[in-house]
Amino acid sequence: MASTDPQSIYYPSGKNVVPCSIYLYYLGPPPSDPTKSRKILNYYYTNGGRPIDDVQFVLRMLADNARLDVDKQDIPPYGAHWEFRVWTRISYVAYLIDDPAVSLPTEDAVTFDTKKGLPNHCFYDAVDGPLQLNDGSKRSAVWFINHMWSAPDGAVLGDARQHFHMKPNLIGYEGSRYPDSGGTNMGPPIGPP
Repeated sequence: MASTDPQSIYYPSGKNVVPCSIYLYYLGPPPSDPTKSRKILNYYYTNGGRPIDDVQFVLRMLADNARLDVDKQDIPPYGAHWEFRVWTRISYVAYLIDDPAVSLPTEDAVTFDTKKGLPNHCFYDAVDGPLQLNDGSKRSAVWFINHMWSAPDGAVLGDARQHFHMKPNLIGYEGSRYPDSGGTNMGPPIGPP
């Protein structure tokens, strides 16, 4: 359901943009071995310059990949704990919670901490809810578009840098480390949307 709050990720941008890339923030299940830590990984996937028309298909593929040991992954993570994120493309941004005991609240999956970063003015068109993975399990997920705007009026980000601090509102999370959620838009946007 679309939001009427222009700072909500659920606010409709009014733009018909289909990005060619996706930044995924993956929270894995608790490990069966208590000496190991939970996977909290960052991924970047590009569709070879072609629009990603089926986001759910790509998220299922990335979930299958993330569940593998890192040395066996076709798409390696580019970071961990959702830290130091840099976005350089008009893209999808997605959170996938691969733990049945943890979820994101519907229509309130992400909030912006304006004490640590800017208020939202470019992350819109969110979709959330349970995502059925390839093994048949359902997991909580949200995805939205980073339009790389410099301001709420929709002007494209130039050479500027803008820092945002997104916090996923995890329900049922009991980790020793809450994933950091800061990130920076680095303009100008690269390549096709």
